[in-house]
Amino acid sequence: MFYFIASWYSNDKKWEDNVNVWYRNNENMEFDDIVNQLRMFNKEQENTELIVLNYSPNLRSFLHRQDLLEIAYYSIFDDIQQIKTNSISNINYKDFNWGDNVEYIYTPFLVVVNKNNKLYANIDLSNEGNIIYITFFDNDKITKKYVFDDRGFISSILYFENEVEKYKDYLNEEGIWQIRENIIDNGKVLINPLFKDNFNKKEYNNIEELIFEKLEHYLAKSSSEDTILIAADERHNDLVCRANNNANLVFSFFEDRFTFANYFPDYFKTANLFIADNEFTQKNLINNLSKYNVYKDVYHVTPYDTRLRLGTSQRKKELIIYLLVDTISQQELKDIINIIFKEMLDNKNINLALGTYEKNGYTENSIVELVNEIISINEYFQEHIIFQQEDDKVAENQLEEKIKDNVKLAVINTEIDLIKELEYVRLIVDLGDKPDLFTQIAGISAGIPQVNKVVTSYVDHKKNGYVLSRKEQLVSAINYYFEGLSNWNKSLVYSVDKLIEYTSDNIIRNIKNYIRMSNNE
Repeated sequence: MFYFIASWYSNDKKWEDNVNVWYRNNENMEFDDIVNQLRMFNKEQENTELIVLNYSPNLRSFLHRQDLLEIAYYSIFDDIQQIKTNSISNINYKDFNWGDNVEYIYTPFLVVVNKNNKLYANIDLSNEGNIIYITFFDNDKITKKYVFDDRGFISSILYFENEVEKYKDYLNEEGIWQIRENIIDNGKVLINPLFKDNFNKKEYNNIEELIFEKLEHYLAKSSSEDTILIAADERHNDLVCRANNNANLVFSFFEDRFTFANYFPDYFKTANLFIADNEFTQKNLINNLSKYNVYKDVYHVTPYDTRLRLGTSQRKKELIIYLLVDTISQQELKDIINIIFKEMLDNKNINLALGTYEKNGYTENSIVELVNEIISINEYFQEHIIFQQEDDKVAENQLEEKIKDNVKLAVINTEIDLIKELEYVRLIVDLGDKPDLFTQIAGISAGIPQVNKVVTSYVDHKKNGYVLSRKEQLVSAINYYFEGLSNWNKSLVYSVDKLIEYTSDNIIRNIKNYIRMSNNE
C-alpha cells in the first residue's frame, strides 16, 4: 500500500484546510506534488490511499477539482467526528428556520440576511456555489459561525465572545458535538462524555495531540511492505515520523514548501529516502543533509507526468510567444518585453502572451501597468503594439479589421488554464533562475520548444529548446524557431521522444526502484 500525506493547509490555522470563499483566490495554484503523484499512482492502478490529517470539511470539492474524487482516503477528523457519509450534497440556506421579518440581500460577494432591518447573518459560498460559512451577528458583532461540510450538513460551530474566538464544537452528522476545542484556553480539547469510548483520554492538551493519537492508531496496521509518501512540511513531518512504526518513509520536497533553518530535524534520520521536484531542490537538499553528516538517498523525481497533447500552433499564421512573468524581476521583465516588442515590429505575425500565476509580487494590475508603461515611451510600440485586457475589449464590429490585440495577459489559476493557453503557442520563454516546473512539463507534452537561461533535464539546447547565456540571445532563439518550420518540427519530434521519460508508469517505476534500493543498502 502507498499512503500519501498531503500539505493542504490553511495559511492562517495549522490544522485547517485552505478553502476560500469564491471571491478570494488562493495565492498559489491548488495542484502540487501530492495531487499529481496521487493521480499517477491511481492511473496505474496502484494500491493507494490518501491520509488527511487536517480538518477538511470541503475535501470532496477539492478532490473533485483535482480529478481525485474516486481516490480512497482516511480523514482523521471524519474519524473524530464519526462521519460516515462520503457523497457531496448541496444545502439551501433558505431551508433554515430564519424566523419572521427576514430579508435576503444579494451582493456581488455574499448573501446578507437582515432580520427586523438589522444585520443578522452573512452567508459565504464556495466556487461551486455551496455554503461554506454562515456568520451570525448581534448588534453588528459576531456571535458564532457555522462551518459547513460539502456533504450537506453543519460540520462545526465557532463561538465568539466580544468578537474573539472562544471555542469550537466539532459535530457529527446529527449535529451533536464530539469534541470541543477551547481556543481561549490554549487550545485544550474536551471530549463529549457521550462519546468517550472513541478516544483514549477525556481531555487533550491541544488538537495536535488528538490527531497524533488517531494517526498512530491508524498506521499501526502498516507493514514493511507499505510506503508513506509525505509532502515535506514542518507542520506534520515530526508527527508522522513519530506515529509510524513499520512503513517505509519517503519525503517529497516541492518548491519552497520546506526550507532548512539553522538546525537539522532529527526526524529526517528515520526516512528511507528523499525525492525532489527538480535539480535545484535536489542539490540544496543534498547540501543541507551533508552539513549534518546525514547521507540519505536524494532523487530527482518530477511530480508531473507528461501526457501527449500536442499543440496546434502550426495551423495559425500568428507566432505566439508565451512569456512566464513570475520567475524574473520587474527590470528583467521590462528588458525582455522590450526585446520581444522590437521583434514584433519586424515580424507582424509575432504575438505575445504574458503568463502569470500572480506570484512573487506580480498581480494582474501591476503587469498591465508595466506593459502600458513600456508602450507609452516608444512611439513605434504605440503604433504597432495593441494590448488590451479581456474586460476592456470593444466589440469586434466596432473595431477596424486591421486592429487586433497582439499582446495579451493570461492569469493562470489552474493547470487547465495553462494547458488551454499553450494550445496555440509556438515558443515558451521562461528566463528565471529556476524555470517553472509545470510549464516545462506542459511544454514537453505540447511539443513546444522552450527558451531558458539555465540547463535543466527537461530542455536540451537546439533540440527542444534554446539555453541562453545572456538575455540578448533571445533574438537568436526566436529566429531559430520562427524562421521556417524545420527547427520547430525537429523540436516537436524530440519532445515526443523525451516525454516518454516522464510518463506516469516510468515515474512510478523509478520511485519503486528507489525504495527497493534504499532497503537493500
